[in-house]
Amino acid sequence: MRRARRAEQARAKYHRMNSEERRQYNAMRDAQRRQRKRAQEEARQRAQMNEVMTTETGLSPASGLSPVTDSISQDGHGLSPGDGEPGQIIYSTFEMYQEPMTRWEQ
Repeated sequence: MRRARRAEQARAKYHRMNSEERRQYNAMRDAQRRQRKRAQEEARQRAQMNEVMTTETGLSPASGLSPVTDSISQDGHGLSPGDGEPGQIIYSTFEMYQEPMTRWEQ
């Protein structure tokens, strides 16, 4: 019932639009449809790649095929390799110099 009422309101709103508003509305709807289709295709490709990787390597899907995330510790001392989740990039500490470096050491 609620869905039917909302659909009727949307139809009425569409019919009240002038031609320019309808053109913009249709363009927005088409762009959203293309974006959804692109996202579905990317998800399908990722699933296929995961399937290929698991069959080639014999690994389970949950064994490290997660997206890579950056992480920096809050205290500024970096993270040890045991901290964090698998697949994270670990940043270590860096040195602060009083004067700027004039050349790179090799």
